[in-house]
Amino acid sequence: MDALLPALLIAYLFVGGTLLLLSWRMPLPSWLRRGPSLLLALLSTALLTRVGRPPVAPIRWIPSLEPVALAHQPTAIYLIVLLCWSLCRALDPRPERSPPGRYGNLWPGLAYLSCAFVVATLAVDQFLARAALLDLLALWIVTVLALFALPSPFGRESLQNLLLLRLGDLALLALVLSIWHASGTLHIDSSIQSVAAAPASVQAPIALFALLAVAVKTGLPPFHAWVRAAMNLPSGIRSWVVEATLPLLGVYLLYRMRPILLSFDYPPMALVGAFYLVWGLVRLGRNGNRAAERHIAWFTIHGGLGFILAGSEAMSAYLLSFLPFRLILGIVLQAGRIDVALPVSAGLRGNLADPPPRRRSPRGRLAGALATVRAWGQRLTMLSEPDPFIVSLTWVSEGVLSLSAMVQRLHTGRLHRYLLWVIATLVGALFSAIWLTAGWS
Repeated sequence: MDALLPALLIAYLFVGGTLLLLSWRMPLPSWLRRGPSLLLALLSTALLTRVGRPPVAPIRWIPSLEPVALAHQPTAIYLIVLLCWSLCRALDPRPERSPPGRYGNLWPGLAYLSCAFVVATLAVDQFLARAALLDLLALWIVTVLALFALPSPFGRESLQNLLLLRLGDLALLALVLSIWHASGTLHIDSSIQSVAAAPASVQAPIALFALLAVAVKTGLPPFHAWVRAAMNLPSGIRSWVVEATLPLLGVYLLYRMRPILLSFDYPPMALVGAFYLVWGLVRLGRNGNRAAERHIAWFTIHGGLGFILAGSEAMSAYLLSFLPFRLILGIVLQAGRIDVALPVSAGLRGNLADPPPRRRSPRGRLAGALATVRAWGQRLTMLSEPDPFIVSLTWVSEGVLSLSAMVQRLHTGRLHRYLLWVIATLVGALFSAIWLTAGWS
């Protein structure tokens, strides 16, 4: 059995877990943070000699489903090699202008673990396993943003990004279940070929789910709130989060779904790409002096170009050059301090671990009521902003936080971190999966 690809995965998992354990005990020296990435990148280069070989021995992770194997497809192997080398950039030992804070010692371990998730996602040959890995990676992105980018690690912005990335994961899950229902298999190549030959009524919802998942994971408007939050990360972490992980996998999903997306008589891909090109150019001209908006505009233009090239032979070259181009673009645009435009109600974020407020005097209650009226006035002015999706997402996240805080006051008065929210999310995801599966069985 060819064990090089599994060995690479195990090595990244082992190094990441070891560095996380060590980071709790002592500061990590620069050679320990970056040295293993160079060795593993060299090991990944040996995968180029395995291109086209039979898949690694499959593992039956769910008894009733098809087994999962790691395939040696040419495009995936080339992307894995590029990704492993790009991790060296994410672990750049140069000092940052703004230090990442007390969680900075955790970053190397998190980076190695995320690389393992991305490598496995690129190589796995079953749709459901790929969806599970992408869900883990999206949760990792939220964790990194909460630890390193946001003023409050467990506040409204964290929940907003969690809901946004969950939307992409739900779209991907619906895509996987729809393909399974239409083709009867979860093997990626077989299911795509089967759906590409199906009637347009079967292909239409699958294409919509695919476009939604790609747009969220690549951070394209109006689903770019998590990219804006990531602009406040230190340069090495920022390059890994917004240039090398989810966006790369989103474009790879677009590449693999091309037979379905291009089977319609009209050119929806070109229209979507033209929209993003125009949006990016307009936003670049309007907010070109702000670093964060400049990044988002250029990334949107580049993402729109991918939709336009999806129907041509140039898509392969676009995919293979995606990661190097994004890294170079990030380095070129990284000039001066990143100016992040936080929402108007950013000052209203709270922490679910905070104790309930004490009783206030009548004057204090009046001042609080006036502050509430003022805050709602600010929320109403947000309706005039050009991103109504982000505004509505902000309202939903703040409502969930308020409800969670109320439940805490009614029951325990103080809940450790996000225990209640995590339980509610897991239960909701479980019942959603059961409901969707039962609906198609």
